[in-house]
Amino acid sequence: MPREIDEIKDTAGAYRKWALEARKKYIELRLRQDPEIRGLYIRAADRVSKELRKRVLKTPSSYLRKRQLEELEAALRTEADRLTGNLTKAFEQYIEQAVEAGGGYSQVIVLDLFKKAGMDITGLRTMFATVNRQAVEACWARTKKGLFLSDRIWQQGENFRNTMRDIIQEAVATGQDAVKTARMLQQYVRQGKSTLAANYPNMMERMKGRIPGDISYEALRLARTEMTAAFGEGTIAAAQVSPSYQGMKWVLSHSHPVVDICDTLAEHDEGLGRGVYSPGNEPPFPAHPNCLCALVPVHEDPEKFVQRLKKWRDDPTSEPELEKWYQSHYLGKVVPKPKASVPVTKPEAKPEKKPVAATPGAVDTVSPVEMTEELKGIIKRYTTGAYKNFNAQADAYLKGTPKEKAFSKAGEMLFNAVNASTQRFTELFRIVNLEGFEIDSDNLVVKSPLELGQELVWGLRSTSKSGKFIAKAAQGKDKNLPFVGGKDITQRTVYRLKNETGLDVTSISPYKQQEEVIVSGKFKVMSIGVEEIGKQPMIVIDLQRSN
Repeated sequence: MPREIDEIKDTAGAYRKWALEARKKYIELRLRQDPEIRGLYIRAADRVSKELRKRVLKTPSSYLRKRQLEELEAALRTEADRLTGNLTKAFEQYIEQAVEAGGGYSQVIVLDLFKKAGMDITGLRTMFATVNRQAVEACWARTKKGLFLSDRIWQQGENFRNTMRDIIQEAVATGQDAVKTARMLQQYVRQGKSTLAANYPNMMERMKGRIPGDISYEALRLARTEMTAAFGEGTIAAAQVSPSYQGMKWVLSHSHPVVDICDTLAEHDEGLGRGVYSPGNEPPFPAHPNCLCALVPVHEDPEKFVQRLKKWRDDPTSEPELEKWYQSHYLGKVVPKPKASVPVTKPEAKPEKKPVAATPGAVDTVSPVEMTEELKGIIKRYTTGAYKNFNAQADAYLKGTPKEKAFSKAGEMLFNAVNASTQRFTELFRIVNLEGFEIDSDNLVVKSPLELGQELVWGLRSTSKSGKFIAKAAQGKDKNLPFVGGKDITQRTVYRLKNETGLDVTSISPYKQQEEVIVSGKFKVMSIGVEEIGKQPMIVIDLQRSN
């Protein structure tokens, strides 16, 4: 480890403090996630064991009968769905934090350099926030053997259900009572198959390779790999939009004694130094599951870069590379060019004749979409955590990626269902955390990250038909949306669609109070301003379909 740390410090140079902080955050994430994921499995097994004991209380003996087994199968299905949802939420958190930790190194360097040059950094924060968001979306959109991350997480829930069922059925077939079986399940999840082999040798001999040695191992391995990949994604994405970025150093972890692909990557030399890759030629990361190597961006010497920055500030033509960065990354991708001293104001509201709604928010409640059990399962996955993956697939398709490359089977089925729906709603709302707004004393929007007429691609997005729910979420009072809302108006941004179609999934989603409707399409920004929804002031962005 000391050699590894020394190499990180040598690579970072004047920025070594921030490089070590980024590495520390990564290691802390790795150490935290294993016990958290094991805890999810232990709690899931405890709930199954509790169900098992409850079934016994309904029988005259301590043995399960066929009817109880059928009831237990339904309980296992529910528990598998819950585990999948909990794993998805955990993965979302790990990926977002890993991206932030990886990208934070380059971000803090660039902000510091611009401050030293006496330049404004507001737009830089917005730029890096956008880059982080795109990096997170890229993590969910990545496939392995044709499966998206959400599909692989779903497999973990299915594996749990199948393993629990196999153990229970084998125990019942051999005449073992249910209470003992419940204890065995809890023991297995906590201590692994080896303890069962010692305590129940005959059963384990019959089951042989039907149950894994450690039921949570695959989920742990998946979490480690994806969190590390997210750290790498954030590191590379943030570095590539940093004007001081010169290359990416592969620092070999000294925690593995066997020579492997990591050694080859660390020996790479294209003239920038051993293990340093030129911008745009960064290696895939991680190189293998459980990889502990590090990526460290190489940045220009701070004094030299600040001098160039000041020179460019006074004369943009004097530093062509910095001007190119400014036009392509700073202006072209993130910050819209201002059109007036007050760039965005809300036009006077025109009276709108609203159709009579058959149900709250709905104009037409009839839809030709057939809600098959398969589609219901996909919708449940979407609403309980897989939405980012499905959204990214549909976004890619609407941006031109061929359908067969953009979608998983489940993603395409959901996309087709949403676009086939003819259900129409008077108003739909989507509350988000969107940085970059400024409000004056008269509650006028004087600065916005969006422009009037700007097009937003929403391959799939979750909205709500309930203004009451949005008002609650805007105050930061909804436990299922902890990252939106607050006391400040700039923390309350809501997209609003009027007279739009979508697929109402309220009856399927476990979060009934959200009154969720999934929409799809390309939408233009028509107006931006402050108004009240449910007596709560917020920034409202009116959208209109453009395709």
